[in-house]
Amino acid sequence: MRTENGGSHVDDHPVIELRDVRLSLDAGGSTVKILRGVDLRVASGETVAVTGPSGSGKTSLLMVMAGLEAVSSGEVRILGRDVTHMSEDALARLRRGRVGIVFQGFHLVPTMTAVENVRLPLELAGAPDARRKAEESLERVGLSERLRHYPAQLSGGEQQRVALARAFADAPGIVLADEPTGNLDAATGSEVMRRMFALRREHGAALVLVTHDAGLAGQCDRNLAMRDGRLEPGADSGP
Repeated sequence: MRTENGGSHVDDHPVIELRDVRLSLDAGGSTVKILRGVDLRVASGETVAVTGPSGSGKTSLLMVMAGLEAVSSGEVRILGRDVTHMSEDALARLRRGRVGIVFQGFHLVPTMTAVENVRLPLELAGAPDARRKAEESLERVGLSERLRHYPAQLSGGEQQRVALARAFADAPGIVLADEPTGNLDAATGSEVMRRMFALRREHGAALVLVTHDAGLAGQCDRNLAMRDGRLEPGADSGP
């Protein structure tokens, strides 16, 4: 398999596996089909970009991979475990320390400082030396001087770098990123992504990136296109 720019190692053990995944939601008395039979395998250490028009199901696909959206039918496996019918509490325990998530809207706690935002999930996961790990993770994204600043005191790029530090702080095996540059200008977004790919290489994590940016998609091992809730015919859905 082709490796990511920079020589990342990819092995063939799947950390995410979707089998005939379908997702339908009720909307005003009618049923809206969001995902329509998606099959996908993501290997350990692999980087995958998911592109496609707005409303095609990209974000829903990512939420299914994170265990944040329950599927209507099909099978979802994360790190070898079938999570299709797993409870929310069990899913939360599985994600802790194993799955990092980066959202377009940052999702920082406004009443917590940068270091507290990164430290909180570490403490919930029972990680030893949570504060030290949080500070080191923020240093890796260039925010060692902003540890005690609140989100409102940070620029959009700095807030997204806090979100990166939070996602990678406990060396997860999987990182899922939903349009991480969507709220940033081009220069700031480029810097955020440079740091994201560097952290991914450092930790050897698998990365699934939802993006509209063809340049970012081109930095990944595989590019998948979604349309109308399906991976398009010919899309390479397996490693």
